[in-house]
Amino acid sequence: GGDLFYLSSDGGDTINGGSGSDAIDASGLTHGVTVHLWNRVFGTGGYDNDITGIEIVYGTASGDVFWSANNINDTFYGGDGSDTFYIGNNGGDYRDGEGGADWITAANRNGGVNINFSANKSTNEDGDEDTLHNIEHAIGSGFNDTITGDLNNNQLYGGAGDDQLLGGGGDDTLDGGGGSDTLTGGGGGDLFYLSSDGGDTINGGSGSDAIDASGLTHGVTVHLWNRVFGTGGYDNDITGIEIVYGTDFDDVFWSAININDTFYGGEGSDTFYVGSNGGDYRDGGAGDDNDWITAANRNGGVNINFSANKSTNEDGDEDTLHNIEHAIGSGFNDTITGDLNNNQLYGGAGDDQLLGGNGADTLDGGSGNDTMTGGAGLDSFVFDNAAGEGDDVIVDFNTTDDTISVSGELIADLVASAANDGNGDAVITHAGGAITLLGVDASQVIGSMFV
Repeated sequence: GGDLFYLSSDGGDTINGGSGSDAIDASGLTHGVTVHLWNRVFGTGGYDNDITGIEIVYGTASGDVFWSANNINDTFYGGDGSDTFYIGNNGGDYRDGEGGADWITAANRNGGVNINFSANKSTNEDGDEDTLHNIEHAIGSGFNDTITGDLNNNQLYGGAGDDQLLGGGGDDTLDGGGGSDTLTGGGGGDLFYLSSDGGDTINGGSGSDAIDASGLTHGVTVHLWNRVFGTGGYDNDITGIEIVYGTDFDDVFWSAININDTFYGGEGSDTFYVGSNGGDYRDGGAGDDNDWITAANRNGGVNINFSANKSTNEDGDEDTLHNIEHAIGSGFNDTITGDLNNNQLYGGAGDDQLLGGNGADTLDGGSGNDTMTGGAGLDSFVFDNAAGEGDDVIVDFNTTDDTISVSGELIADLVASAANDGNGDAVITHAGGAITLLGVDASQVIGSMFV
């Protein structure tokens, strides 16, 4: 007949169901159990029981683990708790996770499997099917798997092999693991984890989707506008991604066109390119790293303002900046403003305005006729004696605290060149141009000002 066995908490029992469809009910236990129907063990540690002839198991309210028998159609009810079900050998099994966040895993299989939560089934490498209910998450085998989610917030992990993961309609988490994987988020706000080997194809689908690269052991270059995410042999093909979490190394971020992207740099010295359409958010991450915003890609002058936490491109489109300390301008006329940090501000070509803020800042206008204001703090002004450096102006040079560096020039020659202009301001000449120090008399120009 169909017998029902209740388990006590002390273990050490020997149970034989005999003929018929027999069941064990472990729901009264105060701990999770591991069920191996194929090797006659039911329990955990000192709670082991020796069982045969059992086809149905009711789990506990804790986290249980279920392994089916060979050549028997088993039925498992997980109960509450986060349960794990191993894919069976011969098909015909029924697995119901009931309450809790439950898992189906193919870590025990010797070939690729197909797990489909939308179709309520799993298929092993031999084509044998089991039925799944109330199971939300999946772990693939070490081979080429296909795993499909449903309307729940699924967690899908491919493992080794070239896997296909399809998230479904929830806010899913997808991790292809090793191999060249294809990951599709579907609806909802999905999160994709990157493995270190690259070669993945990722499509976020609809919703606000994210890639998390924080587990990688190398920096990445993110080009959302041309679908590349990686460095060298680590490249991945990505579409439909709006949010990126970088690594703990030096990352580079390029935004997409007509999409409001969000970049989190993490640790490391990260570089963010000024975007095309505005609405982007860039966060270099907390800590002592040195993060950069650069306009080297722009076709017109930009405004980068760390005090206002924003950058504005040549078309007036604004992005939001946080935890970024340093800036590189475009080849046109830029305005770059620092904050309380020790900013490094580089104007590049063009007639730039650099304003350092209250830190110990480094200002380099680059070529063109630049105007630089150091602000409070011990500031350094950097010049080059190359042709085209231009006629530059320092608005607030402090002869006691600030310094000037002109590459390729002797300090004695710079001091000797100092002369007042018609306004009584000192002008220092060098091979590449001139430096005017507003409010400073030529007699105050001495060697200790230069480094």
